[in-house]
Amino acid sequence: DLKNQLLILQSYVDRGNLEEASAYIKQLSESYLPSMQHMVQTGYAVFDAVVNAKRALCDSKGRSFHVWVQEGCLEYLKMDDFDMGALLGNLLDNAIEAAEKSTARQIRCEVRKNGDYISFTFRNSIDQSVMQNNHALKTTKANSELHGVGLKSVRSIVKKYDGMLQFYEENNEFCCNILLAPCK
Repeated sequence: DLKNQLLILQSYVDRGNLEEASAYIKQLSESYLPSMQHMVQTGYAVFDAVVNAKRALCDSKGRSFHVWVQEGCLEYLKMDDFDMGALLGNLLDNAIEAAEKSTARQIRCEVRKNGDYISFTFRNSIDQSVMQNNHALKTTKANSELHGVGLKSVRSIVKKYDGMLQFYEENNEFCCNILLAPCK
């Protein structure tokens, strides 16, 4: 479905019909994300769009999704928009899906400056340890050939930007921490 929507959007842009493209985007947003508001406004457009979309999804399901971003910390992070979208999308999708299986159903995302790095921490509630039974974090979905590429993509992106990636558990939460060096 998404592929078809993007093809239609691309055809408007290719023909120079930017007003029609804008109207189509608005129509898609109203159809698929009716409750989406601009809740997070960091100034980093891709970050804001992905986080707000995932937050709206959680709100529509009555799930707890907290986001905290230290002011100005994303200002110097120079990352390809596609990479930022893939990184956030994959990690938040995984956190939301995993939190759905827990009693608390909570997701948290924090972004802050940590020394010379920008730290992204994603947390989701869990009822039992994930690391104990699946330390490699392989997909548990039935068709593993079609699933499990999200974390491979995340690892590849973190490596591309000379970052660090860590998974751990604490206080009934599964945690993913990423450190990326800002570009000056």
